[in-house]
Amino acid sequence: MENAIQHTQGTALRGRRFESIEEQNTFLMHWEENWASRRIHGSTKRQVQAMFEEEKPHLRALPVQPFRYFTESIRSVWDDTTVRVDNSSYAARPAPIGSTVLVRLYENTVEIRTTKPRRCSVPIRGRFAPERCCCPSPSARLTPRARPPSCSPRPN
Repeated sequence: MENAIQHTQGTALRGRRFESIEEQNTFLMHWEENWASRRIHGSTKRQVQAMFEEEKPHLRALPVQPFRYFTESIRSVWDDTTVRVDNSSYAARPAPIGSTVLVRLYENTVEIRTTKPRRCSVPIRGRFAPERCCCPSPSARLTPRARPPSCSPRPN
């Protein structure tokens, strides 16, 4: 993709100025149809449009939902089967006690990923009502829990 942008900037847009984005887009559509897609690619020595037509049946639709941004960290599962995230404890079942899990913190949810192909999501404490976990066990409901006062502080 980066090469396509550099190619377009270096050939179609080089030295040109446009009054509006619409004028630029009209020019680029004409340039794409009449020059770029018909040209012979430098390294493959094949027509660009012909290569695209070969790949087209293998392309998949874009996802319906946009990409969700997150931060990620590794956490240990404690003896009460929880992980600690921002002063709240979240159930990490079915991950075994003492194991490490990958925690993804989204805007409104915490996702706990185990080494097995299971994934559990739970709303972040105080942002909205708890949801059910996607884990198969009905006892695996993921809700934020306050740490009992008798527990000692846990490292992340």
